[in-house]
Amino acid sequence: MELWALDEHRLGLKPIRRRMWALRGKTPLVWERPRYRWLYVYTFVRPNRGENEHWLLPSASTESLGMVLEAFARARGAGRRKWVLVVLDRAGWHTSSKLRVPPGVGLVFLPPYSPELQPVERVWPLVDAGVVNGQVQTEEELWERVEARCAYLQTQHPLIRSYTLFHWWPGGCKKMGSKGFLMRKYPDIHPDCNTPSGKGDAFHRFPRHCLHLLTQGAHPGPFLFADRRRYQGR
Repeated sequence: MELWALDEHRLGLKPIRRRMWALRGKTPLVWERPRYRWLYVYTFVRPNRGENEHWLLPSASTESLGMVLEAFARARGAGRRKWVLVVLDRAGWHTSSKLRVPPGVGLVFLPPYSPELQPVERVWPLVDAGVVNGQVQTEEELWERVEARCAYLQTQHPLIRSYTLFHWWPGGCKKMGSKGFLMRKYPDIHPDCNTPSGKGDAFHRFPRHCLHLLTQGAHPGPFLFADRRRYQGR
């Protein structure tokens, strides 16, 4: 079983401004020509390993998400013998009854209004870096730059891991109980966990709902984290 996070990000010809280096006493100038043409980046991140995959589409919709999930499931080999859980927010096209979720993929919905719990949110500044401060002039150039930037980020596993691996995310613990139950049952999700000296079991580091989900095994259909306070961990 694999645990991933998914989110979408809109980029376009409306300029993104950032601070930049300049000589003292000199004000840097950026030439802008705002236009309203967009693309959407669908990004999957596997925080405990830093793996990331990206799809670029012209829209964000239930149909587009279904296509992306289908392609992602094929790429990860999801099916009867392998489950892939995807953590995502409650955008309308995520929770639509018309969304077709491919076999072997389970959706885990975050609590409402909680972007701080979404690991992929921290990836967007890295994606934006290729188009900031008026670097893009045409729609074709926008697609090329974003595609090149996403291809680069796919090779930067340690960087993505450092941005997205929250302490409460499975695999983000530094310590775990002496029995190492989760590590033995799900070694892909809980690597490098040992017993904290003098502190006993460290399961409290994980959100209770997440622990229950992982220890009970994969389940067909969407999952729900109803208690935000418990989900945030301690």
